[in-house]
Amino acid sequence: MNEGSQFIDLIFLGIIALMLIKRLLNVLGQSPEDEDDSVSEKTSKKEAVQDNVINLSSHRPLEKEEKLSETDRVLNEIQKMDSTFNTKSFLSGAVTAFKMIVRAFTDCDVGTLRLLLSEDVFKQFSSAIDDRMKSEEKTEVEIVRVVSKEITNVKIIENIANVEVKFVTEQHNIVRDKEGNVIKGSLDRVETITDIWTFSRNLRLKNPNWILVGTKSI
Repeated sequence: MNEGSQFIDLIFLGIIALMLIKRLLNVLGQSPEDEDDSVSEKTSKKEAVQDNVINLSSHRPLEKEEKLSETDRVLNEIQKMDSTFNTKSFLSGAVTAFKMIVRAFTDCDVGTLRLLLSEDVFKQFSSAIDDRMKSEEKTEVEIVRVVSKEITNVKIIENIANVEVKFVTEQHNIVRDKEGNVIKGSLDRVETITDIWTFSRNLRLKNPNWILVGTKSI
């Protein structure tokens, strides 16, 4: 009887153990096989997310990597001293000044030239006009188009800003004698001409106008 009773007790304890294991699995919400599948799925999702994450530590802001050129640095200094200054407007005004000065020189308009040129440059232009009038020659310049304009150098010396601009233009250039005959150049030929002009302004003065202080052709 004792052996039979012990056998029944073992069976009873085994049933209780199975019930406890089943209840525990129900509380956890998954079986061991499901847990393996879930871990695998979570690992896969984590890897997928990691594949789409950009490592910001290796992508620094572009402006911190790039260093300003000396020209851009000085242009920024001009803008700090004159909040109305910006490169686009300056170049637009430089093109307008270029056309006005060329036209005034062609028409021997020394009054306009005096307003737009420094004293030294005015003397050079005025002397060329005098020589032309003495020889009774007439210069005709037509700017067909401005191919490009570019700031090539900038300096600030004791509040005086000097900005160098390179103009590439297409022009008709002819010279006529006193009878009106073309003695130099051709009406049918368009020349590509490169000029480098330097404009200057005292940044501490309220006068916003820039004057031409230097010219050269290349």
